[in-house]
Amino acid sequence: MNNVMKRTTLALTLLAAIATTPAGANIRRFTYTYESAVLPPGHTELEPWITWRAGRNGFYSRFDNRLEYERGVTNRLMTAFYLNWHRETEKDLPGLTKSTSDFDGFSSEWKYKILDPAADAIGFAGYGEISFNTDEAELEIKLIFDKVVGDFLTAYNFIFEPEMKYESGKLALEEFSVQHAFGISYAFSPKFSMGLETWQHTDFDQDGLLHAAIFAGPVLSYVSGEFWVTLTVLGQLPAIKRSAYQPSSDLVLDTHEQVNTRLLIALPF
Repeated sequence: MNNVMKRTTLALTLLAAIATTPAGANIRRFTYTYESAVLPPGHTELEPWITWRAGRNGFYSRFDNRLEYERGVTNRLMTAFYLNWHRETEKDLPGLTKSTSDFDGFSSEWKYKILDPAADAIGFAGYGEISFNTDEAELEIKLIFDKVVGDFLTAYNFIFEPEMKYESGKLALEEFSVQHAFGISYAFSPKFSMGLETWQHTDFDQDGLLHAAIFAGPVLSYVSGEFWVTLTVLGQLPAIKRSAYQPSSDLVLDTHEQVNTRLLIALPF
């Protein structure tokens, strides 16, 4: 009788673990820092993104929106397709407030996992994303490193992003950026985790270095089954390299903002 009860208890425990484990989800504990995990083959997710950017030299508020469709291709390969648009409000020089909305084109993403952050010494994945609009194209290349130790997750991304404009019917390099993203998160329970993210963004044009801005702030994540939501709030810190166009300012506020807030939501189907 005792053996039957033990086996029944074990079976119920395993079923409960399976039922509460998001096997088909590509959970992201950060919003600016990517992890090496990919969706299982055949699984799909719809991910709305909302990034609010606020505070430049004058009043400035902008929502960058992305609607992402993800699909697992193999145990190591995942692809995604994005639609991008934004809404922007700012004060121009005469003090008048104006608002504009625009469609920012579409993007295609591919991520390939090489090493697993739990099974291997370190997780590692390669990432490529290309974006197109009517007048420009952007390429984003990421090297993704992460590691799971107990309830802690750490991740680091090296990012290279050239931006090209159409000139005389040809694509010409306008500027490029080198970025570093880092995150550390602690899982307080299977559902809740909290941590810190940092994001460093260095811009170059054909004449050289323009600026090096740095951001840091808290990140919070919630998981329920295959649904998850993650929020990061980043504040800009004193610049590593001040803007070439505003060298008297400690912050880079000609092309970046004082605050960046990003919300990701995963809707599996």
